[in-house]
Amino acid sequence: MPLRPKPKRAVRSKSVEKRFRGTFLHVEDDDMPHNNTNEVAHDLRLKKVFAYDPIEAKYKLEKRVNAIRKLWRIKRLQRDRTRDPKRKVFLQGQMDYLDGMQKAPFDMIISDVNMPARNPTGLGLVRYIKKGYPNQKVLVYSDDYANIRHLEKEHGVLSVNKVSEKNNVDELKEHLVRELKLAPIKKPKGKAKFTPTRIRGP
Repeated sequence: MPLRPKPKRAVRSKSVEKRFRGTFLHVEDDDMPHNNTNEVAHDLRLKKVFAYDPIEAKYKLEKRVNAIRKLWRIKRLQRDRTRDPKRKVFLQGQMDYLDGMQKAPFDMIISDVNMPARNPTGLGLVRYIKKGYPNQKVLVYSDDYANIRHLEKEHGVLSVNKVSEKNNVDELKEHLVRELKLAPIKKPKGKAKFTPTRIRGP
């Protein structure tokens, strides 16, 4: 009886193996800026979480914090049960890292100030974030320069000119690369360009 050839081992695509280098939350009630940050997330290999208003943003922020706390409790249980000293140290390190994430759940939160127009609900959102998560990095953009300057002075947030953000994502990329300390990504030749798409129905 002839021997069957061994099945070939599945080779995972490099694109599947790539991991996100960080996660940011984008809060905006308009689709156009979301398309821009989709491109930024694609180019910098970041994971994007989106919200269309401050209420949804607060919900997703709390949801992420609860997930971090749940994972922290799992790690603590594993640490208490293991008898391996090296593993105890390893798990304690993971717990310490998760402790830091509870104080800054996202690597960056990007938010508009006026949502909708002439309604500065973003101010309350930034105050809520900074009160509950003082270590959280926040970047705001708006054509409402008075409110932006107030947030910069009161909470030390970063800012981007809204006109620039809507038409050119380079400034936003520079902020994220600098603040998240991201190494540049070498793009392979012939790679297809990112095509922005609507993420919300009409």
